[in-house]
Formats: sequence, structure tokens, C-alpha cells
Amino acid sequence: GSEGDSYGRKEIQAYIEELLSNWNLIRYLAVLILKRVLFWRCHFPLHLGVPKTKLKITIFLPLNSMVAFSAGIILVEHPSLIPSFFLLLVAWVLSTIPLFLGRDPSPWAESKSFWELFWIFVLAKPAPP
Repeated sequence: GSEGDSYGRKEIQAYIEELLSNWNLIRYLAVLILKRVLFWRCHFPLHLGVPKTKLKITIFLPLNSMVAFSAGIILVEHPSLIPSFFLLLVAWVLSTIPLFLGRDPSPWAESKSFWELFWIFVLAKPAPP
């Protein structure tokens, strides 16, 4: 390889330190996700209205747990799907992180929605009000 492709001891040490600096965040998110998946926490509200009445029923579903359980069963039966399910996992985690961050009551901790980021990154315009 070329001279720029080699990694010295300092570069490898810098990469290790960078990974270790994120260890607490990774551990926190892993524990949070495992608690929600393994203990079947119901966090997805499904609002149902009863026809011809004003009665509304809210059922909380363990949607993340059901998806993870189904994915686990499929992966055990078809291990060749692991790369596809890994990409699904990345998308799933990225889509659920704003839900966790959005529960903070502080207005300063509010994160941008998917559509706000879409307008900014893809269309290079501020999101419409």
C-alpha cells in the first residue's frame, strides 16, 4: 500500500480513545433499548374511537418488542438475512432515538423532526412553519 495507508501506534491509540469516550453513551442506550425490548414495555399509543359514540380507547402496544421478537425469529430461521436486518436495525434505532429525546420537558432539549432535517439536508431550505 501507499505510505498514507499505514497506521501508527498514535493513530490506533487515538481511535481507541475515541471509541472509549463514547462508551458511556453506548452502554446507556444499549441498556435502555434492552429494557424496553426484553420487558415488553408498552410505549406506542394506539387511539381507537368507537363509532357513533364519543368514547375513545387508547391501547398501548409493545411495538418495538414485537418487531424485535419477530426479527429474532426470522433471523434464527434465515441467517442469510443478517446484513439486511442489520441495516433495518440502524434505521430503527435512528427513528426511535428522537422519540426518547422528545420526552424531555425542557424546550432547549427539543430535537428536530425528520421532516425538518429533510428540508434542511435534501432541499437546502429551512422547514416551512
